[in-house]
Amino acid sequence: MLVLKRRKGEEIWINDEIRIVIAQASDKGCTIAIDAPAHYRIRRAELMPLDGPPSMPLESQPRHGRATELASSCHEHDY
Repeated sequence: MLVLKRRKGEEIWINDEIRIVIAQASDKGCTIAIDAPAHYRIRRAELMPLDGPPSMPLESQPRHGRATELASSCHEHDY
């Protein structure tokens, strides 16, 4: 596991495909924006099934939205 300190507006890139931006940050936590291709499924850990990650291949899983929708709801000037 990689642990990083980031400030508001700073970015993290994963494999030149996934961009994570710190949209807001405070002592109580942070808000992130994730920009990723639609074929990536991004979920909060507390919404995962109790028995762990799904065993079905990603291509077979139903999608309930796109990762880019989250990022598009955050405007560049808000960072």
